[in-house]
Amino acid sequence: MKKILIATYTLILLHSPALAFAQSPTPSSIRDAVAQKVAEEIAQIKKDVKKKAYVGSISTISDGTLTLITLQKASRNVTIAPDATIKLSSGTDGTSADLKTGLYILVMGDSDGSGTLTAKRLLIISKPSADNRQAIFGIVTKITSSAITLTPVKSGSTESTGWTVKLSSTTKYTPKTKFADIDLKDKIIVIGAASTTPNTLTARLIHLVQSK
Repeated sequence: MKKILIATYTLILLHSPALAFAQSPTPSSIRDAVAQKVAEEIAQIKKDVKKKAYVGSISTISDGTLTLITLQKASRNVTIAPDATIKLSSGTDGTSADLKTGLYILVMGDSDGSGTLTAKRLLIISKPSADNRQAIFGIVTKITSSAITLTPVKSGSTESTGWTVKLSSTTKYTPKTKFADIDLKDKIIVIGAASTTPNTLTARLIHLVQSK
């Protein structure tokens, strides 16, 4: 009877979860654990990496890296991938030797969590023209077939300086806005190209906010 009890206790101890740690891991379990860890790391890297594209001018360049100043005046670090494709403004293939400070480029690649871009494709481009779009919210004080005069509105008060909004065949209106519906004292929003003439805008889009 005593031998039976000893054997029983031995079986219980061998199958006890509390003693599972005492068992040596098998080679297959180690490989599975390593494979799972690698898969988790790769998944995290893929999650952190995002496709990005920037346009700007090169401020510094050295040893396969460059600093780009975007059109929004932000600084971006760029690493040029060894297999990156570089195109000149003429459309022909180029090399990293063609990249000089002051040139404007379009870079496309993978951006990591720190914001550094690994460029896979770089295109040398012409200097982009300045964006002269402007939006005006104002009250109509005069209207003709070719122009609208506005008094801008800010924070509920009117400014004394008026704006002349030129109309053209390319001027568009939002779906619920028609030129025929715009009248004196109406409030409208105009998006257009600022002219060299002070307080003059060529309308691209007009939206009627409120009728008088």
